[in-house]
Amino acid sequence: MTQRQCLAIFLAAAIAACTPGLAQGDAPDATGDLATAEDIGASDELGSTGLIADALHGAAIALDAEPGPQSALELAGAARKLERLSARPLDEDGQDLVAGLRNEAMTRDPALKLAPLRGRAIGPGYRQTGLAAGDSDRLEQIFLAGERAKLALSPMGNARLRLKVTDADGKTVCRLTISEKRAGCAWTPLFTTRHTITVENISANRAKFFLVVD
Repeated sequence: MTQRQCLAIFLAAAIAACTPGLAQGDAPDATGDLATAEDIGASDELGSTGLIADALHGAAIALDAEPGPQSALELAGAARKLERLSARPLDEDGQDLVAGLRNEAMTRDPALKLAPLRGRAIGPGYRQTGLAAGDSDRLEQIFLAGERAKLALSPMGNARLRLKVTDADGKTVCRLTISEKRAGCAWTPLFTTRHTITVENISANRAKFFLVVD
């Protein structure tokens, strides 16, 4: 399997070229207790978490583009953004995309000059997942008391997803329905505890998406 094929599998590159950006998610489910969470899909409060989701989305589109100097520049730019934002795979065995995107960029344009990779601090984590219609993906994550917790979910193509986060007591702290463009939520936990993040595909077709957690 080639480098490009490996990246394509991870980035779900075979998608329609939609424009990444900020978008308002559907209104939170009124049945959820959202006193400590905010739907911040249409604001800049997601900060680096949202920027990483956008960089991953842009990389997927560039990877699916015609090989050449232009797509090489876009791949290198996405790699540079992920490096500067200290993005890392959420899963221990997940692929670190920075080196892979850089290698693919240089394959597409051997004349491209890239700065050496620098050491990176641990920053927000990312995860790419594909789900069949009706399936769900679950992830457990510890969030620290008094520190702002942020999630960004970026669907690929025409996916429609439901995001739900519950704390260790089963209390819902975030619930959103998201379609087409990136959205997310943020809250400040009162206690350091493990949270369960669930993403459900409520589309009629298979859906792929990026989840970024900080």
